[in-house]
Amino acid sequence: MRDPMRLLILLLVVLGVVLIGFTAGRGCDRHQVKRGERITALLDGSSLPEARRAELKEKLRAALPGAERKKVRRQLSGEVIAILEAEQFDAEAYRESLDRMFLERQRQKQRMLEVIVEVASELNWEERKALADIFRRSPKFKHLPRTN
Repeated sequence: MRDPMRLLILLLVVLGVVLIGFTAGRGCDRHQVKRGERITALLDGSSLPEARRAELKEKLRAALPGAERKKVRRQLSGEVIAILEAEQFDAEAYRESLDRMFLERQRQKQRMLEVIVEVASELNWEERKALADIFRRSPKFKHLPRTN
């Protein structure tokens, strides 16, 4: 009788520790600074004139995916999933939905790319190195070597 009780208590303690770790990890993720905020901070400390900094920051904010763009992407994803879940599969509708989703994603990436090119073209060499470091922190660029 005693051993099953010990096992249950040990299991509850381990589960509690795992749950606390998971919760703490999720809380830390929410407080991480986003790449757009890092670029904005870089612009704040740049050698650019104040008016130009404000203009570039506004373009950057406009290019970042906001609530409306995320809503569009969720809606397009919902359409794709609805087609897959339908009793009768419509391959043509599925292709069209995937194409719309792909085109929307490409439009958003193109907007962001254009703003980043404009920002980078106006920064000096030291500031461009700092911009490169911001992008190097992204999981997409983790494979690149650090140059410090």
